[in-house]
Amino acid sequence: MEHKITNNRKWFLKFTILLYFSTVGIILPYFPLLFSHRGLDSSQIGTLLAIGPFVSTLVQFLWGVVSDRLQTVKKLVIFLLIMGGLSSNLIFSSESFRSLLAAVFIFYAFAWPVIPLLDSLTLATVKETGEGYGSYRLWGSLGFAISALLGGTILKTIGIENVGYLYQGLLCACILMCTLILDTRPSAHRVTFNEAKRILGRKEILVFLFIATLLSTTNKANDAFLGLYIQHLGGSEQAVGWAWTVAPLSEIPIFAFSGYLMTRFHELYLLALASIAFGLRWILFSLVQSPEMLIPVQLLHSLTFGLFFMSAVGYMSRLVPQNLRASGQGLLSTFIGGVAGIFGSYMGGILFSSGPRLLYISLAIVSLCTFWFFYRHYKSTVQKIAAKKTS
Repeated sequence: MEHKITNNRKWFLKFTILLYFSTVGIILPYFPLLFSHRGLDSSQIGTLLAIGPFVSTLVQFLWGVVSDRLQTVKKLVIFLLIMGGLSSNLIFSSESFRSLLAAVFIFYAFAWPVIPLLDSLTLATVKETGEGYGSYRLWGSLGFAISALLGGTILKTIGIENVGYLYQGLLCACILMCTLILDTRPSAHRVTFNEAKRILGRKEILVFLFIATLLSTTNKANDAFLGLYIQHLGGSEQAVGWAWTVAPLSEIPIFAFSGYLMTRFHELYLLALASIAFGLRWILFSLVQSPEMLIPVQLLHSLTFGLFFMSAVGYMSRLVPQNLRASGQGLLSTFIGGVAGIFGSYMGGILFSSGPRLLYISLAIVSLCTFWFFYRHYKSTVQKIAAKKTS
């Protein structure tokens, strides 16, 4: 198979990332509003949103291992996109909480594992082209922002109950674009499941995953209840769309300069900075009195999630061998997406029902605690590197 990465191939991958994250720009902001429209309370919505991350913890690492084992990302991504589209019909046709439980479980088994697989494919591409990871990932931020903004405007006209047409239309475009991308280069060594499992036995990886999951939990709780918080403040679907548009657009500068940041600073140092920014963001969220005050605070998304995600992906790539790249990214996504999503959505639902401001004060406390963990881990890592150089 020809593996020359031409400019056209690069753009096919960038547009695939844009289109996939445009579907995420429909799922995250508007699925909670759809569930609320169907009469579910915040605890039930939190439970539904926790199911997706729970399923992710079961399948993301396994899909990564399958990808490394079969030595293909492209074919697996296409399969998952098709199955995600088919299973989404279960969500859009379900009315009761009980039926939605099963529908959401099936849907997320296929929808979410695409993210670490695309990350793996992007890392393989930039390794050959010499580009930065962020120069590709910023297209995901742009796609998310466009669909979140236009989705809010469109849904204000056609109604939240028709959100399925937007999601499935974007998904079909993503599948078509994905057929044009270049797959990963096959390795001479086929990965075994035991090799992939050994990643979990490394202490430095487990410590990193634990701290990263704590911080990501705060972001996942906000993802789940931001739309409902804006409605609580008196905002409409359009205001929700604007809030979800400003956030990913703010990521673009961070991803654009990711190459410079990653070569100048250690990933753990950047993660510590992201923890402080998260704490500040959630404190400000707890103080706002209107959607108009909240939306500008969303600009901190670049220094929070953007900096966090870029650094976490880079650090995991540093920790695992090249032939286990997809497994490593799948494991990272399992923890910061799956495990964090479970606790963020479920506990967020409980705290939100007691008062949105209590939720955000709690998130701020957790974020500032992770700063201490990340900074200590950073100092310890730097000391080990210095000791090796002097020995």
